[in-house]
Amino acid sequence: MTTHHPQPRVSRLYRNGTIVFLACAIVMAGAIAFISFSSTTITVTVAGHDVTASAAIAVAAAPNADTGTIAGTILTVTKQGTATNDVPKSGATVDDYAHGTVSFTNNWAKTQPLAAGTRLKATSNSLIYRTAARVDVPVGGHVTATVVCDTKGTAGEIGPDHFEIVALWPGLKTQIFADSTESMTGGTRSSAQLAQATIDEATAALLKQLSDEATAAKPSAPDGMTLIDAPFTLSSSITSSAKAGDQVSTFTVQGSASLAFVAVNKDGLNTSLAAALKTALSANERYLDTAPEATWKLIDLSAKNGTAHLQATLKARATLTADSALLAPSHFVNFTPEDIRSSLLGTPGVTAVHVALAPFWASHTPSNASQIHVTVIR
Repeated sequence: MTTHHPQPRVSRLYRNGTIVFLACAIVMAGAIAFISFSSTTITVTVAGHDVTASAAIAVAAAPNADTGTIAGTILTVTKQGTATNDVPKSGATVDDYAHGTVSFTNNWAKTQPLAAGTRLKATSNSLIYRTAARVDVPVGGHVTATVVCDTKGTAGEIGPDHFEIVALWPGLKTQIFADSTESMTGGTRSSAQLAQATIDEATAALLKQLSDEATAAKPSAPDGMTLIDAPFTLSSSITSSAKAGDQVSTFTVQGSASLAFVAVNKDGLNTSLAAALKTALSANERYLDTAPEATWKLIDLSAKNGTAHLQATLKARATLTADSALLAPSHFVNFTPEDIRSSLLGTPGVTAVHVALAPFWASHTPSNASQIHVTVIR
């Protein structure tokens, strides 16, 4: 028979203490290993984004550093023009003066001159018709002329007829006379009453045409200056040959337009624009281009004083710098991947964020910034 003797109490305590010590050592070693070998790689994809800035530019013949006024000059272009426009028909008819052609006969011994406005009386209705221009009727010959009825309406639209010359000596009326071979026409016409809206439309069209011509003829900037592409209308004057309510089939508008252009010192302009762009850029960004797009607006201008005020809206492309404080490893200590993404994805220009923690079961970034690595992809 085997007899088991109980271990002494001291031996059992020693064994248990050893186990606890070993367990603590293992945990501590694991913690040290975790701290030593844990790391995080953050990959940030960035792209260029738009940055806008506004710059107010004062221009005068003489620069003034105290007020920020840039040296510049005012250049002007003037264009003149005329346009003939049709008046829309209303569909109604109004009375007008009938007109037509007659042929004069001279059976007397001398050439007969007839002044413009010479009266002829029609045989069929005794209405008076007048010559539109001077006529010289040769001896034994014939000559044609245009005549216009004194009376408005269809009464003047007679057929072929015989005409006597009213003011001629009675003895010559049978020797010198006129006949028509075709009917008179034009006793009525379609109503075309000129409306103010039609005048306004024609005026605006001519003004735009002249302004476009002046813009196309913009002058060249003097040496050392830049021409601002923002023409300013100095003056314009358009007049109409007819007024609203007139019964006309056509009317003419004519006038002129003067445009002013501002040319400014190149160096002064570049300095002002660079300062405006700098204020619009954060400390974490840099510009991708050196020639931003500029849209100009001319606020006011005095050609007499040679001064102007301009407003520039600048548009450029910018991106985060690789050494930006937003991307510093110390910024992401003890962060979860979601914390990192939330922090970066709201930053202008950041399009994607990838976070890799090691070991794989880690849930937070290390507390030591040196174990966090940030890579920027453009």
